[in-house]
Amino acid sequence: MRAPDRPPFGLDALEAWLRQNLERLKLPATSWALSRQAGGMPVADIAIMGGGVCSLAGVPA
Repeated sequence: MRAPDRPPFGLDALEAWLRQNLERLKLPATSWALSRQAGGMPVADIAIMGGGVCSLAGVPA
């Protein structure tokens, strides 16, 4: 029997600690967004197009 003031150590303790933390973080995460399809193809709800200097550099070309 180990002393009550010493934390557990070793691989088993590390795996238990990791399992506990993954539970707290809800990892692996579940998908929270509903998937949509149009014509059998996946559809994005939003698409962000870059508008920075590099994106605008290709416009005149």
